[in-house]
Amino acid sequence: MTTAITATTDPRPAATTQMLAAGRHLGISSPEFYDVLEKYTEDRKETLAYWFETGCDRNWGLSELSRQSGVHSTTISRLFRGIYEGDVAAQISKLSTARANLCEAIGNPDFIMTSLAREMFETFDKTRALRNVTIMWGPMGIGKTTIIAEYLRLHGHGQTFVVRSPGHGCTLYY
Repeated sequence: MTTAITATTDPRPAATTQMLAAGRHLGISSPEFYDVLEKYTEDRKETLAYWFETGCDRNWGLSELSRQSGVHSTTISRLFRGIYEGDVAAQISKLSTARANLCEAIGNPDFIMTSLAREMFETFDKTRALRNVTIMWGPMGIGKTTIIAEYLRLHGHGQTFVVRSPGHGCTLYY
């Protein structure tokens, strides 16, 4: 029995069950999307691929992609499927600008906005607004210090101070 081995130069990964399901909530599977992507120019491919992969990675649907990008969900869906009949350049430009803004806003790709982080950010915002003091304590290793560092990175204005008391929590002064 002879086995033929064929080399391929296709840069796309082979379709897997995971890839087929990856874009399900975006209305198109990964292999279908990457086939459609071939019709776009390189700069448009990069922008569309970013939004598609971001949607897949973060389990965002079209409505969340729309919210994050400012481009209507139907437009995004049609761009992904290669059937948008309007001004493609204008929509890609909006997506590209939104991508830059999102990347700037994220700033720290290693930080994940968890429910604890969201709660602490809200508490810190109230603390600053009321010019008050907040004491944060909790089990070691849950991310208090990381969350405080990220809050300071995003909202540091020279008037917020943190005093750490290892083993006893953290205090945020305004």
